[in-house]
Amino acid sequence: MLPSKIQSALSYCEGKNVYEIMEDNNIELLSIPLESAYGVILINDDKSIIIIDKALPWQCKEFVLWHEIGHFLLDHKNGEFHFLKNSKGERDINVFACLMLGGNMQEWTYRGVPIEIAVNVYDYLSQNVYVKELLSDVYFLKR
Repeated sequence: MLPSKIQSALSYCEGKNVYEIMEDNNIELLSIPLESAYGVILINDDKSIIIIDKALPWQCKEFVLWHEIGHFLLDHKNGEFHFLKNSKGERDINVFACLMLGGNMQEWTYRGVPIEIAVNVYDYLSQNVYVKELLSDVYFLKR
């Protein structure tokens, strides 16, 4: 079973695109050159800002936005959160972002999820009973 905070965030976002979630939560988007991060979210009670690397390939943009929205929805606190180019950890955030993009690794990587993150998320999800109901049969043999 997925942690309840991830399940709640997925339910909240169901049927909406990333831009609708940003608008609903008064989150502004800026695109500027970033040296060591794909994206950053600055969370504040009044207004939050997502900053993404201007050089980010278009295929990765939606994943990075969902990743930052994941910080907003799952971390529930004011502060600054960085999605570093060489970051490890942040499993729950990456699980949320991947599941917002699709139900299998092929969809995730097609939509810009770095392969290492896609593999880590898949490995984590494949250890949950929940996964067989959610993920494509491409990755599971029918018995």
